Amino acid sequence: MILNLSSALFASSALALSMPRDVKNPVYEFPSSLTPVPIEVKFDNNLIDEMIQKVCSYRPSKGFDEGWSDEGPSEGTISELSSFWADQYDWRATQKEINDNFTHYAITVPGNRDYQEPIPLHFVHHRSDAANATPLLLVHGWPSTHLEWAKVIEPLTQKGYHVVAVDLPGFGFSPVPTKSGMGPREMGGAFDALMVKLGYDKYGLVSTDLGWIVGMWMVADSSNIIGHFTDFYWPEVTQDDLARQAKNETTPEENAWINSSVAWANSHSAYSELHVQKPLAAALPMADSPVGFAGWMWDLTRTANDGYPLEFHDTITDALMLWFPGPFANIRSYRTIYTMRNFPRTEVPTGFSAWGFPDGPFPEIKDINYAPKHVLERAANLVFYKRHEKGGHFPAKTEPVLWLADVEEFFSGL
Repeated sequence: MILNLSSALFASSALALSMPRDVKNPVYEFPSSLTPVPIEVKFDNNLIDEMIQKVCSYRPSKGFDEGWSDEGPSEGTISELSSFWADQYDWRATQKEINDNFTHYAITVPGNRDYQEPIPLHFVHHRSDAANATPLLLVHGWPSTHLEWAKVIEPLTQKGYHVVAVDLPGFGFSPVPTKSGMGPREMGGAFDALMVKLGYDKYGLVSTDLGWIVGMWMVADSSNIIGHFTDFYWPEVTQDDLARQAKNETTPEENAWINSSVAWANSHSAYSELHVQKPLAAALPMADSPVGFAGWMWDLTRTANDGYPLEFHDTITDALMLWFPGPFANIRSYRTIYTMRNFPRTEVPTGFSAWGFPDGPFPEIKDINYAPKHVLERAANLVFYKRHEKGGHFPAKTEPVLWLADVEEFFSGL
């Protein structure tokens, strides 16, 4: 079902778990091992050279608006990004920095539920010197990888936590699934197996974005999680919510959240609908144009990051971490993860750090992260709630000090 795109992706799931061996493929060599093995992460040199050629031959697409609008990014912005990319950006130097800054591992764990193939995973593992350190599993979303946590991994270890930051399957350095069936419960089962392999039979969970959905299934399926902290909690507006609003029975807090949620669904959710309904059709042009894929990511990030500056270097790095393995698998994750929000209510202690969008480009969505506590409690045992007036969708990047304080406060209170 991955069609011709699969020939450019990881082939490691063709391995038998009983016969680990290295596999060569056009992306990079990923060892198959039943136990964690340290690795140097690097993409294939030929693929890097191909990427540079495609960037240098980028053809802009011009819209009617001079600046960025709800139709998408301006020609000028993406042309500037492509020029910076071609003239100044050095992936190989960035790749070296990723290796120098973090300790990387590979492991292959058994499949579970609807995905019985072996599941190879890349993860970063930093241990604290604290004698009673709490293990934390960090689970990112889209368009991110383990680099979502780059600013907080080392501070967390210094604060007394063992940190495990995974790449979702098909994201970053985690090989892509080779068949359908890899949903949030299957990913969560693989991550739980990883933590047990590392000796962490009890651990805390930290999530964001699509990782929040994975996390909500993990706390339902596993008894190993002591608490779930998230900076993203996206309950759906129900027909009952809308009916109460129509009868003027909702509070101002509820109205702000409902109105922002409706505005997002009506004007800013096209990317998720496309990812769910036509992931392969979307991936075809994006796989051929790294700049086009970066522009697609830039538009969503600019919408949700509350006006914080978007550095070209970071945008390019984040894009390449998803473009090199092939956009199809990470785009398609919406088809299997985003549509699985019917999780049961959890009794696991849950903490929510809510971040507003007051300085973002679309004021109508500024309160989308502020679902009232009684709404959050429909699916979770909410024991910690902290509201921040700004910060946007990527607070571990934009406000790491405040984000770290919330994580520490939540887990220290368990």
